[in-house]
Amino acid sequence: YCEQACAILVQISTDHLFGGEGAAAHDEEAAVRLFNQYAATKYAGERFALLSEHALVLRTSIVGIRGWDTPSFAEWAIAAVRDDREMTLFADAYTSSIDVGAFAEAALDLLALDARGLLNLAAGEVYSKEAFIREIAHRLHAPLSNAVTGSAQELDTPRPKSLGLDVSRAQALLRRPLPDLQNVVEAILTAYRSHS
Repeated sequence: YCEQACAILVQISTDHLFGGEGAAAHDEEAAVRLFNQYAATKYAGERFALLSEHALVLRTSIVGIRGWDTPSFAEWAIAAVRDDREMTLFADAYTSSIDVGAFAEAALDLLALDARGLLNLAAGEVYSKEAFIREIAHRLHAPLSNAVTGSAQELDTPRPKSLGLDVSRAQALLRRPLPDLQNVVEAILTAYRSHS
């Protein structure tokens, strides 16, 4: 349909496409490793979408506030920090999660610039899940007295741990930096307060 109508197809993909360890920032050419069905279906979607020259595929990890009965990861994290719950903070699980508002703004700007093909669109830095939770706690002045540092290796279901994305191409097109961890957490907390 996009080919016939000269319409733009935007696919929101994932960062769950990489193996390895540590805080690596994977660029658009990085080798893909499929850990589960979710990753496989997202990657298949990328391949199909990119058959069209009118497609823009955005690899990302988005965090935000939904206000549904089942909390998003960000909503769970804020509540866990506020309630000083027992939790394990994964020091070896890395991401470049971006808040939904910054993602949407950048995606629309990329469309206005006629961006096409495969692009990483995420936070401007790679950080651990532990760093994300600790930044929330810092901004909420919460103690995290029941939190311990642990490893994602301890999870029953194997998950990729090195999901950082190199966003230098998107930043070059946008001519601005994408948000860092502090900006992402600030945006999430602002959205959370407005929903409360």
